Amino acid sequence: MNIRTILQELNISTAPESHTHSRAGWLQVDCPFCYSPGHYRLGINLEHLYCNCWSCGGQNLINVLMEASGKSYPEIQDLLQGIVHEKSKTTQEKKGTLQIPKGVGDLLLCHRIYLSGRGFSPDELVRFWDIKGIGLAGSLAWRVWIPIIYRGEIVSWTTRTIGEHNPMRYVTADAMEESIPAKTLLYGEDYVRHSIIVCEGCADVWKIGPGAVATMGTSYTQEQVLKMSVYPQRVICFDSEPDAQSRARKLARSLKVFPGETIQIMLESGKDAGDADREEIQEVREKYLV
Repeated sequence: MNIRTILQELNISTAPESHTHSRAGWLQVDCPFCYSPGHYRLGINLEHLYCNCWSCGGQNLINVLMEASGKSYPEIQDLLQGIVHEKSKTTQEKKGTLQIPKGVGDLLLCHRIYLSGRGFSPDELVRFWDIKGIGLAGSLAWRVWIPIIYRGEIVSWTTRTIGEHNPMRYVTADAMEESIPAKTLLYGEDYVRHSIIVCEGCADVWKIGPGAVATMGTSYTQEQVLKMSVYPQRVICFDSEPDAQSRARKLARSLKVFPGETIQIMLESGKDAGDADREEIQEVREKYLV
């Protein structure tokens, strides 16, 4: 018996594959703790049987099934005896074909001035992170082009505007322009070993260096949470703004159901790692990256 069969036996409905919260390797159900019918906020990982709600964070599978079905602890425990863990298809299945946007080339002077002004060495970023620039070229004009690399291969990309007043700070590849969806990955994960420092943006990763990863945006996906979970020590270092800290607390709750240690920190010298002092970044590296 697997978790699909158990949910059917308990009359717990699951989200259709077309639902916005549906993800490969997960079954989505209505969370019994923040119940909102038809929203299917709580995911059950098919392979590892971890539970995570988009609103509540991590939950225990037995508690979820008890609350959702009204069954007792012994009844649920009996159902779970000998449960088969379903091997899910990898979430890194290729979806489209990588397409590099027009106009990508070497960094121009304007890109170098922007990066230097933020405290980065443009040449170092080119050598280590393979960034490039886009000049006068359509909708992506005047941006830093940032490849998203997975196991040594470029699979997607994002861009960062160098314009001071452009509201679209980041523009990322469309689904059919990437071979693996960016939001199923962690930017910078190829350089991670035992511990990770989880940030929001690519510039935060550049500042901290190897060992840091980014969710590439203010939100994160269940696939990204599962990737974080495999590391024994996870340090969440989001922006200092109240909304970002609230998201960091939710992420910490989601990760605490997994083995290992999850720590939430907030930098003092800048609103995020990308703007923080080098001295504070070095202290963070020495303390958490082992």
